[in-house]
Amino acid sequence: MTHFDFADFSGIVLDESSILKSFTGKIRSQLIDLFKNTPYKLACTATPAPNDYMNWGTMRSF
Repeated sequence: MTHFDFADFSGIVLDESSILKSFTGKIRSQLIDLFKNTPYKLACTATPAPNDYMNWGTMRSF
């Protein structure tokens, strides 16, 4: 991921954003740090669980 200047991005889309559910995950932490100043973020999942509040909360924090 060091080949990009992340300040140049105005948006990011995550497909299968379930990777964000792991609070201690290395990739989750990297994504949040790298794109914290990116104005447009979309976290998608193929199988949303309407009663899985953990899923909703972690996508909102991204």
